[in-house]
Amino acid sequence: MNYFLPEAKISRDHGRLTNAGAWFVYPLYHPAAALRATAVLEDLRKDFQRLPEIVERLSSPEIPQSPKEQKPEASQTPLF
Repeated sequence: MNYFLPEAKISRDHGRLTNAGAWFVYPLYHPAAALRATAVLEDLRKDFQRLPEIVERLSSPEIPQSPKEQKPEASQTPLF
């Protein structure tokens, strides 16, 4: 995540689809973190449950098929 979103924080940005220039990034907690904290486990479950919605949204004509087609000023802006 830090490579694509250097200013991001996992505790703040997990579960938020973001356009990071040439890529769409959907940060998730590492599964090992969920073993240590129940709250992280619940967040991880919720974020995983949203994956079909995210794939569907990225497949819609409203969002370009290639992240490279996004305007540069939209870089690192959460899409939803």
